[in-house]
Amino acid sequence: MQKILGIIVARKGSKGLKNKNIKIINGKPLIYWSIKQAKKSKLLTRLIVNTDSTKVIQIAKKLNVEVPFRRPRKLSTSQSLIFETLKYTINFFKKKNIFFKYIALIEPTSPLRERNDIDNILKFFFKKKIKSLVTMGKVVCQHPDFLFKLSNDNKLLPFTNFKNASSRRQNIRDLYFPDGTLYVSDVKTLLKKKSFYHEQTYGVVLPKWKNIEIDDQLDFDITEMLMKKNISRL
Repeated sequence: MQKILGIIVARKGSKGLKNKNIKIINGKPLIYWSIKQAKKSKLLTRLIVNTDSTKVIQIAKKLNVEVPFRRPRKLSTSQSLIFETLKYTINFFKKKNIFFKYIALIEPTSPLRERNDIDNILKFFFKKKIKSLVTMGKVVCQHPDFLFKLSNDNKLLPFTNFKNASSRRQNIRDLYFPDGTLYVSDVKTLLKKKSFYHEQTYGVVLPKWKNIEIDDQLDFDITEMLMKKNISRL
């Protein structure tokens, strides 16, 4: 029984930012940074890249990271669920009589990990004997208490109420969002729940500067700026 499979997923298509996983950021393809961070892990038993992209495969192999198969087209559309990709990967190894107890999903669109983040999060996961874990960011400016809807004639309609919208940020209830840095799960639990999100899921809150997920050019530009500022920590 092998222990932890680290899997970096990188689909070829992208609507918000064309070819974002191979777009050059701080002198390297975007996916390079997640591969670099994952390779520093001492706890991942095996690391693979899951992709349908020839260019991503070339980058991974140049960095000596395994690409055991090309992701099937049916799992590579914008509507494809990440769970189906993970299940396919688990079953691929199962057919070869290779089994993993845990799986760690590493998304290249969240490259602002410090070099020890993956192992520190995994240590927390094992110490607490958790079934599923997702990294989180704290909601501040876009907190639901400060959000509005607009009527057809652009009149403000509070998402909660006007009183909450006038509150000081220090007084609002704490809420969190998944930031994409790392997802970890017991394989049996993942296959049963078909998601990382369920009643047994725990969260690890990361600093705001690590919370950006790259979906468009603005995200990309901000991430590149933060990366240059914190390059010695990545």
